[in-house]
Amino acid sequence: MTRDDVISYLTATFARPTNSDSAKLMVTLKDTGDALKAMHEMFMLFNAKQNLWWIDQALMTPENQPLINNVFDSLQVKVQVWNGVSWVDQGLIELGSYLMEEFLVPLDLTGINTENLVVRFAYPTKGGYMFDCVAVDFTEDAEMNVVELDLASALMNGDVDVLDKVISANGQYVELERHEYVEFAFNAPVLPEGYQRGFGVKMTGYIYAEGCAVTDELQPLMDGKNFDEIVEVIIASGRQELIDDIESVANVYYVITQIGALEYEDLVRELFNFMPTE
Repeated sequence: MTRDDVISYLTATFARPTNSDSAKLMVTLKDTGDALKAMHEMFMLFNAKQNLWWIDQALMTPENQPLINNVFDSLQVKVQVWNGVSWVDQGLIELGSYLMEEFLVPLDLTGINTENLVVRFAYPTKGGYMFDCVAVDFTEDAEMNVVELDLASALMNGDVDVLDKVISANGQYVELERHEYVEFAFNAPVLPEGYQRGFGVKMTGYIYAEGCAVTDELQPLMDGKNFDEIVEVIIASGRQELIDDIESVANVYYVITQIGALEYEDLVRELFNFMPTE
C-alpha cells in the first residue's frame, strides 16, 4: 500500500495462467464513513436541508451532468490493471458505510500481456476505506439462462398502486420517506427440474440526504434553465429564506462545476480542500 495526502493505492499481484483474456476480481471492503461525513459537512455550507432541491435542479442540466458524475465518482474506489507501461481503468466500486460487502469486478485483460496480473485500487486518502479480502478467479464463466421477468404489481406501503410509475424509466419516481417501502411482484417462469434460480434487480433513482426538501412549487419554473436563470426565479419569488442563501449556494455550485472538469488526482485534492475541516 502507498499513501499520500490525496490518493492512496492498494496493489495486489496474482499469478496469471497463460492465454487468460479475462478474470473476475473479488474484493471485500467498506468505507469508514469519513467520505459521507465530509459530504454532510459540505451540505451544511449551503443549508442543504432547505436548498438541495434547487442546486440539484441546476446541476441536472446536460452540460453539468458529466461534471457532477465526476465529482461523485471520485469518492468511489477505482480499479486498475497494469499493462506493463501504464494503469488501465477497469471499473469503479461504489461502497457503503454500514457493512463489509463483497464486490465482483470483471477484468478485461485483452492486450495485457504481463506475466502476473497486477491490480491496483485507488481511492481518496481522506475518504477512509477498509479492505478485508482480495481474490481473483480466472475460470470460464458458467453458462446461465437469463430471463427478464415482467413486473406484475408494485404496492407502496401495502396499499398504494405505483406500478405505472416504476414499470419503466419514464421520468416518474416513487418518493419514499423513512420506514416507507414498495413491494414488487414478478411473473416468474416455471423452474425446470434440476435447475436452481437466482435473482438480480436493476433499478434507477436517487437518494436525497435525510431531511432535505425534495420538491418545491418553484420547480416547474426552473425546468430547462441554467443557474443564473434559476437564481432569477428565486429572486422573483420573493421568498426571503431562499434569497438569503443564494450566495452560499452559488459558491458550492461554481466549485462543483469547476472541479468536476479536473483530472482525477486534482479533482480529489480540490474537493477535500473545499470541504470543511475540523
